[in-house]
Amino acid sequence: MAGNSVRSALLTGSVELIRDLGGDPLAIARGVGMPVEAIDDPDLLLPGRVAYDFLEHAAVACRCPSFGLRLGSRAHLAAVVGPLWLLLRGARTVREMVEDLAANFDIYTSVATVSVERLGSGMALSWSSAAGQAASEVQMADYAMAIFCREIRIRCRPGWQPEAVEFRHAAPADLTDHRRVFGVTPRFDADRNALIIDEATASTGLSAADSRRRTLASAMLRQEYGDPDIAERVESVVRAILPFGPCGVEEAGRALGMSVRTLQRQLDQEARSFRTIKDRVRADLARKYVLHSRLSLAEISEILGYAELSVFSHAFKRWHGMAARDVRRTRQSESTGSGS
Repeated sequence: MAGNSVRSALLTGSVELIRDLGGDPLAIARGVGMPVEAIDDPDLLLPGRVAYDFLEHAAVACRCPSFGLRLGSRAHLAAVVGPLWLLLRGARTVREMVEDLAANFDIYTSVATVSVERLGSGMALSWSSAAGQAASEVQMADYAMAIFCREIRIRCRPGWQPEAVEFRHAAPADLTDHRRVFGVTPRFDADRNALIIDEATASTGLSAADSRRRTLASAMLRQEYGDPDIAERVESVVRAILPFGPCGVEEAGRALGMSVRTLQRQLDQEARSFRTIKDRVRADLARKYVLHSRLSLAEISEILGYAELSVFSHAFKRWHGMAARDVRRTRQSESTGSGS
């Protein structure tokens, strides 16, 4: 398991894109403390924070708010996720491929989580950065949604477009690139970063399917990389269900297919508690919503499961040392001052 790292293959194509946009890739790499070799060698491991910062700095340096989106739209998922691709390529349907990606994303990295939610009209494939990775996930969220969309389009049919696309962050001034990449206009200031995949697409059979190879790949990958800690699995579940309804230990247990007693026992063995994990996820999501969306504080409070805004406000100050309104005001002042 890569842990808190990602393969430098994630940055493949960034040199050409940066130069096309008039930027200096070496200067951007040095500016975020990244070894310059990483922009040419796809097999190095980078701290997740460095990869996030590289995309954010490139977007600013190149004056291209859609940098992550553009990079993701030309990337290949197989190159990025490495051995996990052995499992994905054996899936029988788009649904199976997406579910395999979500269930095994921890093999690739723990700096982000991927989850799947069944919907009446299909399914939602969601991506979120893990807590404490970077000041902003905007560029990486754009990258993830673009590469996921491209992969389904390649495996399914040319010209495929998702039923909808959602982003937690606020909309950029120009949506031209987003409409070009997805074929639809995304919804911003949403509860999650997600592709909504219709039922017909989810049920589409894949020509390269091989159930025996898929089973063997799954066994081999888990044997080599192991299973994630229970705390990591709980965090992934909490991120997936918190914005959409009750998220207590009972709901988490059902999502993980285990009893509350078993879940609590496994958490105790790792000296972790469900309450602490949920609080950490709430703190991380609250900061992202406040900094990067235009949702009101009351709306953010409701999304995170608080019955009263005052309770959320006290919690936010405990987490981040400042009132949510002050954090948002400071961010807005910085954005105005930088001309963005």
